[in-house]
Amino acid sequence: SLLLTDGVRVLYRDARSTRQLQMQAERAVVFLSDGTVAELAQFKPEDLQGIYLEGDVQVTDGQYTLRGPRIYYDVTRDRALIVDAVFWTYDRKLGMPLYVRAEALRQESSEQFVAEKATVANTRFARPHMSIGAQTVTVDRYQRRDGTTGNYVDARGLTARAGSVPFLYWPVWVGDPERFPLRSFEVSSSSRTGPAWKTAWDIHTLLGLERTEGLSSEFLLDYYNERGFAIGTNTNWSNDQMKGGVFAYLLFDDQGTDVTSGSRRIDVMGETRSVLMAENRWSLNPLWSLTTEATYISDPRLITALWPDWADEGREFTTRARLD
Repeated sequence: SLLLTDGVRVLYRDARSTRQLQMQAERAVVFLSDGTVAELAQFKPEDLQGIYLEGDVQVTDGQYTLRGPRIYYDVTRDRALIVDAVFWTYDRKLGMPLYVRAEALRQESSEQFVAEKATVANTRFARPHMSIGAQTVTVDRYQRRDGTTGNYVDARGLTARAGSVPFLYWPVWVGDPERFPLRSFEVSSSSRTGPAWKTAWDIHTLLGLERTEGLSSEFLLDYYNERGFAIGTNTNWSNDQMKGGVFAYLLFDDQGTDVTSGSRRIDVMGETRSVLMAENRWSLNPLWSLTTEATYISDPRLITALWPDWADEGREFTTRARLD
């Protein structure tokens, strides 16, 4: 073995790709295969058995950064263990940094990572204002049908936390984080609708379908304390020749109170109410285009009651076809 002190840097280059991994620490021990002391200065890469680093350890490949007091990397088995780990990266899709703290972070293979007693947040503070805790998180890399590489996550014992206080528990979540079905969750309240709980779910993920380029489709599942359950869809498509969308919404048993634009209050007695709006613009050729619109609204007060901004600022609701 080699004992290295007073600042150590290890640079690893993968001959099969352009990936580089840089490790640095105060001290390190490099474990080699059997041999004499005279052979230490001329060992080959295949003689490397393992690397132990300690003292402000930092590991980075340019995209991910890992910090901790101690780490051991088993080169022959492609496994690693780091205690009191802090994992950092930048999520381009969300546009924010991502920090994961764990009592122990293990690399079981080149394609699998396991974090124990982990905390996920978007701030580097040790005690973030909002975070997600998990007893264990296992991440497996896999090849999608479209040829891209994805991460398959198995998280157990999840808790949403405000500071150090947990306020929401979920036993298990399994799946690809980039294909998590819940798109949005909203809690709101107004004088028009009362308290409401609104969710939007990705239909492709719910049905296990591969994504279609230029197509986005959401399933809406809402609950109004005064109006009951509602379902709907918000679907949009776009390609070189065509762009459009469909919005559909259904209230099963509305028992609420409508507030009109003139501030009149009208009780709704268990009505089923719905709206359907569809539009599409088709570029037939460089000179001609066809625009079609279709609208159905069950009653004249529905838009004002649920979407007052559409009523005040939106364009006219109509059914038409226009050739330009």
